[in-house]
Amino acid sequence: MTKRYAKRRTGDGLWEVYYVPTGSTVVTDGPLSQLEEHEADEALELLERMVEEEHR
Repeated sequence: MTKRYAKRRTGDGLWEVYYVPTGSTVVTDGPLSQLEEHEADEALELLERMVEEEHR
């Protein structure tokens, strides 16, 4: 399955989670940016689980 979400490092050394097709930062309760790497990893895991559940 093609991944819809990924993470990237920003200029300040922090991370953001983005939607691969558009390159836009993901927004849930707020933008998923200015994150420590482990926070970005956790957000990605949750988003990927949500996508998997949608396709069941």
